[in-house]
Amino acid sequence: YLDLRRKEMNANLQFRSKLISHARHFLDMEGFMDVETPMLTRSSREGARDFLVPSRNMPGQFYALPQSPQLYKQMLMVGGVERYFQIARCFRDEDSRADRQPEFTQLDLEMSFVEMEDILSLVERMYAYVWEQMFDQELPVPFPRIDLMDAMSKFGTDAPDVRFGLEMEEVTDIVRNAPYEIFQKVLAKEGMVACINLKASLMKEQDEDGSVGRKQVDRLIEWAKSQGMGGITWMRMTPEGLISNIVKYFPDEVRTSLAETMKAEQGDLLLYLAGSKENVLKAGGQLRLKLAKDLGLLEGKGHQFVWVVSCPLFQRDAATGGLTSFHHPFVRPVGDRIPDGKECENVKGHSYDLVLDGSEIGSGSLRNHDADIQRQIFSVLGMNKEAMQREFDFFLEALEYGAPPHGGIGMGIDRLCCMLLGCESIRDVIAFPKNKKFQSLVDGAPTKVEEAKLNELQLLCLADEDED
Repeated sequence: YLDLRRKEMNANLQFRSKLISHARHFLDMEGFMDVETPMLTRSSREGARDFLVPSRNMPGQFYALPQSPQLYKQMLMVGGVERYFQIARCFRDEDSRADRQPEFTQLDLEMSFVEMEDILSLVERMYAYVWEQMFDQELPVPFPRIDLMDAMSKFGTDAPDVRFGLEMEEVTDIVRNAPYEIFQKVLAKEGMVACINLKASLMKEQDEDGSVGRKQVDRLIEWAKSQGMGGITWMRMTPEGLISNIVKYFPDEVRTSLAETMKAEQGDLLLYLAGSKENVLKAGGQLRLKLAKDLGLLEGKGHQFVWVVSCPLFQRDAATGGLTSFHHPFVRPVGDRIPDGKECENVKGHSYDLVLDGSEIGSGSLRNHDADIQRQIFSVLGMNKEAMQREFDFFLEALEYGAPPHGGIGMGIDRLCCMLLGCESIRDVIAFPKNKKFQSLVDGAPTKVEEAKLNELQLLCLADEDED
């Protein structure tokens, strides 16, 4: 709490308070109703672990603190509350990770009788209003949109920073006919080859002819090895065409096609990454961010929102091989149907993520308002009728009463304020944050409790007495 005396910390909290106030005022003007949903809820499958709260009056039974107000806000739509919002506290018992908090705040909203365009437009207008009030600046709307597949293939991430170039381009088919052993081994394993054009005009260090400096190339290669990439293959563009120590393995037509595809100009450096698709995209995304930082490409840049759309409804779990929800089980499928068999893997969801400067700050979707489709999705996710009844009987019953078409979004307040203020950690915009181990530095929570309290709840502690 003494940290709150610092001018910087006090200013951060003032900024946060004003941002929430302006957002609330905008939603008031738009006819939204501020409704508080329960904090003691039922444990359900929402992705992360629940924080559980034992019931003294019903021994052996537990509440769960909400990971989000998802089901309650949908039931508000069933109840006739057509425009809802809430500054909601959410709780997720995740493994300790850098810059995460077990409890966080999100601006949550839901609307009835809407399509995706209505929600995206409202969110854009809300941010434009907040922007004008906070910064006395006009925020350009609508925000750019990018399909998830394009985000992954061009930026190597589902949360792209689009403020600078250096986009990846897949060149697998172009190099297929080049007898370069490293590439051919990758292609034999159904891998991919991607390329980034590092423009000579971006470089701080250049050779006498204006080309990317050799020292810079060597540093990039060493960095790639340190990241487990195995290195980077490169070619430099000259008046005579692409040159490097490996161009002898690339026929003239392949080199010409590479230069044309990458729009290579004199002095440009083409950087190639080869491997499995997952590894190449991840490495390419990391390489883009390193180059942007090293070259100062973000200096003087403003903020940029972007929508990521056209996301799948399901994805394969790498550990089990089964299908899981890409976002959550309540996303409405495109076409309002779930095909049988493997075809269900190709179904898209009416979902969308809001990204700011390369960080996801919001996620939303149109929701299932048909109980039968909701049951089909639960079934694809491996739930039988008994499991559906046990975990979601109350929600399915609500849908059976008749739910309007509806959708919404949840947006992280902590992350948003952190980014707009340029803070290094979300802890800098939270009054009493937990540390990296999710411990409270103020009161020491979590702590042990008296044996009498455990007995009252009919709980038995199995942890060692000396365990911290």
